[in-house]
Amino acid sequence: MTDQQQRKTLHDIKKGDKVIHIRSWSDTGTVVSVDRTTPTQIIIHGGDRFKKSDGRQHKRRERWNYNCISVATEEGIARIEYDTKYARVKNEIYDFCDYIQRVKKTSDVVTLEQLEHTLELLEKAYAALSIDPTTTTQETTNG
Repeated sequence: MTDQQQRKTLHDIKKGDKVIHIRSWSDTGTVVSVDRTTPTQIIIHGGDRFKKSDGRQHKRRERWNYNCISVATEEGIARIEYDTKYARVKNEIYDFCDYIQRVKKTSDVVTLEQLEHTLELLEKAYAALSIDPTTTTQETTNG
Protein backbone atom coordinates (compact mmCIF):
# COMPACT_ATOMS: atom_id res chain seq x y z
CA MET A 1 0.00 0.00 0.00
CA THR A 2 1.41 3.41 -0.96
CA ASP A 3 1.56 6.42 1.35
CA GLN A 4 -1.20 8.05 -0.75
CA GLN A 5 -3.49 5.04 -0.23
CA GLN A 6 -2.97 5.20 3.55
CA ARG A 7 -4.20 8.79 3.77
CA LYS A 8 -7.66 8.65 5.30
CA THR A 9 -8.46 12.30 6.05
CA LEU A 10 -7.56 15.69 4.64
CA HIS A 11 -5.42 16.29 7.74
CA ASP A 12 -3.12 13.49 6.51
CA ILE A 13 -2.60 15.03 3.04
CA LYS A 14 0.94 16.12 2.14
CA LYS A 15 2.53 18.10 -0.72
CA GLY A 16 2.41 16.07 -3.95
CA ASP A 17 -0.55 13.90 -2.88
CA LYS A 18 -3.61 13.66 -5.12
CA VAL A 19 -7.00 14.98 -4.08
CA ILE A 20 -10.35 15.04 -5.85
CA HIS A 21 -11.45 18.58 -6.72
CA ILE A 22 -15.22 18.92 -7.02
CA ARG A 23 -16.99 21.96 -8.48
CA SER A 24 -20.68 22.53 -7.79
CA TRP A 25 -21.42 23.09 -11.49
CA SER A 26 -19.63 19.95 -12.72
CA ASP A 27 -20.94 16.40 -12.98
CA THR A 28 -17.54 14.95 -12.21
CA GLY A 29 -14.51 15.89 -10.20
CA THR A 30 -10.92 16.15 -11.31
CA VAL A 31 -7.81 14.65 -9.78
CA VAL A 32 -5.29 17.34 -8.84
CA SER A 33 -1.97 17.46 -6.99
CA VAL A 34 -1.44 19.31 -3.76
CA ASP A 35 1.06 22.17 -4.13
CA ARG A 36 1.50 22.74 -0.40
CA THR A 37 -0.20 22.55 2.95
CA THR A 38 -0.47 24.67 6.06
CA PRO A 39 -1.63 23.47 9.47
CA THR A 40 -5.25 24.29 8.51
CA GLN A 41 -5.33 24.43 4.69
CA ILE A 42 -4.52 22.51 1.51
CA ILE A 43 -3.42 24.54 -1.53
CA ILE A 44 -3.78 23.00 -4.98
CA HIS A 45 -2.36 24.05 -8.35
CA GLY A 46 -3.54 27.56 -9.20
CA GLY A 47 -3.50 28.66 -5.57
CA ASP A 48 -7.02 27.58 -4.57
CA ARG A 49 -7.14 27.02 -0.82
CA PHE A 50 -9.30 24.47 0.98
CA LYS A 51 -9.94 23.87 4.67
CA LYS A 52 -8.54 20.63 6.06
CA SER A 53 -11.46 20.46 8.48
CA ASP A 54 -14.19 19.94 5.85
CA GLY A 55 -12.60 20.25 2.38
CA ARG A 56 -14.54 23.39 1.47
CA GLN A 57 -12.87 26.23 -0.37
CA HIS A 58 -11.41 28.81 1.97
CA LYS A 59 -13.35 32.12 2.16
CA ARG A 60 -16.03 31.03 -0.29
CA ARG A 61 -19.45 32.20 0.86
CA GLU A 62 -21.85 31.40 -2.01
CA ARG A 63 -23.95 28.35 -1.24
CA TRP A 64 -24.90 27.83 -4.90
CA ASN A 65 -21.34 27.93 -6.23
CA TYR A 66 -18.75 26.10 -4.22
CA ASN A 67 -15.62 24.04 -4.66
CA CYS A 68 -14.39 21.35 -2.34
CA ILE A 69 -11.80 18.59 -2.19
CA SER A 70 -11.73 15.07 -0.82
CA VAL A 71 -9.08 12.43 -0.30
CA ALA A 72 -8.32 10.67 -3.60
CA THR A 73 -9.00 6.94 -3.35
CA GLU A 74 -8.36 4.37 -6.06
CA GLU A 75 -12.11 3.94 -6.45
CA GLY A 76 -12.68 7.70 -6.68
CA ILE A 77 -9.96 8.14 -9.29
CA ALA A 78 -11.30 5.19 -11.32
CA ARG A 79 -14.82 6.66 -11.19
CA ILE A 80 -13.61 10.05 -12.41
CA GLU A 81 -11.69 8.44 -15.28
CA TYR A 82 -14.77 6.41 -16.24
CA ASP A 83 -17.12 9.42 -16.03
CA THR A 84 -14.72 11.55 -18.08
CA LYS A 85 -14.43 8.93 -20.84
CA TYR A 86 -18.20 8.31 -20.76
CA ALA A 87 -18.97 12.02 -21.16
CA ARG A 88 -16.45 12.35 -24.01
CA VAL A 89 -17.90 9.41 -25.94
CA LYS A 90 -21.48 10.57 -25.34
CA ASN A 91 -20.62 14.07 -26.56
CA GLU A 92 -18.97 12.65 -29.69
CA ILE A 93 -22.16 10.71 -30.46
CA TYR A 94 -24.28 13.83 -29.94
CA ASP A 95 -21.95 15.85 -32.15
CA PHE A 96 -22.13 13.20 -34.88
CA CYS A 97 -25.94 13.15 -34.79
CA ASP A 98 -26.07 16.95 -34.81
CA TYR A 99 -23.67 17.06 -37.77
CA ILE A 100 -25.74 14.54 -39.75
CA GLN A 101 -28.89 16.59 -39.15
CA ARG A 102 -27.22 19.84 -40.24
CA VAL A 103 -25.74 18.54 -43.49
CA LYS A 104 -28.04 19.41 -46.40
CA LYS A 105 -27.18 16.38 -48.43
CA THR A 106 -25.93 13.67 -46.10
CA SER A 107 -24.87 11.35 -48.92
CA ASP A 108 -22.14 13.85 -49.88
CA VAL A 109 -20.26 13.24 -46.62
CA VAL A 110 -21.49 9.90 -45.24
CA THR A 111 -22.16 6.82 -47.30
CA LEU A 112 -25.23 4.66 -46.89
CA GLU A 113 -22.97 1.82 -45.77
CA GLN A 114 -21.49 3.99 -43.03
CA LEU A 115 -24.94 5.00 -41.82
CA GLU A 116 -26.12 1.38 -41.86
CA HIS A 117 -23.06 0.33 -39.86
CA THR A 118 -23.74 3.12 -37.35
CA LEU A 119 -27.36 1.99 -37.07
CA GLU A 120 -26.25 -1.61 -36.41
CA LEU A 121 -23.97 -0.41 -33.61
CA LEU A 122 -26.78 1.69 -32.10
CA GLU A 123 -29.19 -1.25 -32.25
CA LYS A 124 -26.65 -3.44 -30.44
CA ALA A 125 -26.22 -0.72 -27.81
CA TYR A 126 -29.99 -0.40 -27.36
CA ALA A 127 -30.30 -4.18 -26.96
CA ALA A 128 -27.40 -4.36 -24.49
CA LEU A 129 -28.97 -1.61 -22.38
CA SER A 130 -32.53 -2.95 -22.75
CA ILE A 131 -33.67 0.38 -24.18
CA ASP A 132 -36.59 0.73 -26.55
CA PRO A 133 -35.43 3.35 -29.10
CA THR A 134 -39.03 4.15 -30.02
CA THR A 135 -39.72 5.75 -26.62
CA THR A 136 -39.09 9.42 -26.12
CA THR A 137 -36.46 10.80 -23.78
CA GLN A 138 -39.20 12.04 -21.46
CA GLU A 139 -40.79 8.60 -21.27
CA THR A 140 -37.43 6.94 -20.66
CA THR A 141 -36.34 9.26 -17.86
CA ASN A 142 -39.71 9.38 -16.10
CA GLY A 143 -40.39 5.68 -16.27
